[in-house]
Amino acid sequence: LWLGDLDKAGERTILKNPALAAEVIKLGHHGAATSTDHALLAALQPRLGIISAGHNNRYGHPAPATLHTLRQAGVPWLSIAEMGYIEYIGPLWGHDYWHTAMDWSK
Repeated sequence: LWLGDLDKAGERTILKNPALAAEVIKLGHHGAATSTDHALLAALQPRLGIISAGHNNRYGHPAPATLHTLRQAGVPWLSIAEMGYIEYIGPLWGHDYWHTAMDWSK
């Protein structure tokens, strides 16, 4: 589920859809404190959160509050700011894979 720049109020609105489901979510608004509502994580129980925020960005994304929310919900995350690019490959030989690297040439 890609949340774009959706804020917490928007996340609560989409939760009204009973068919909403996701194993992986790309957190809203680069991991800002204005997104990633407890209710969203409780309802979806994603296996992974992805945070698309630049390294040392001027906004300080992801916000410490967002990371705290993820920890409380038991949702592991990958952050582009820390890991570089994030790539999903799968299923390959019956397994899916997540690959991260700071250098695109590798």
